[in-house]
Amino acid sequence: AQMLKHPIEDLKPVMTLEDVRELRESIKRVHVDESIIDYAVTIVHQTRNRPSLRLGSSPRGSLGLIRTSQARALLDGRNYVIPDDVKRMAPWVLPHRLVSIRQTREKMAEMAQLVEEILGEVPVPIEASSLKED
Repeated sequence: AQMLKHPIEDLKPVMTLEDVRELRESIKRVHVDESIIDYAVTIVHQTRNRPSLRLGSSPRGSLGLIRTSQARALLDGRNYVIPDDVKRMAPWVLPHRLVSIRQTREKMAEMAQLVEEILGEVPVPIEASSLKED
């Protein structure tokens, strides 16, 4: 049957372009407390202080970490980011931005482990009253 027609040809869009634009704008409106921004920046900064890395994440990594944390919060039904959002997203956002001293096949797993180590070292900000839902 796929010789005549590929199943992908029958796919229908689940969102319009306008839906995607609205979703992107909604993500930007998710509140990020200053303590959460500092937390994300500290995590990214720690990647630049590792002897096992030739190159750590840039400030763009912080922005990516914060933006994906906002999206995670929105998906969880919140209009504010909590430290767990940052912790959940860091292993997905940061490893590909890191360059190891030794290049191995296990590089991504190694980088993910390094991010987990950093997450264990950086103190989690105490939940501020401004993080609670209105």
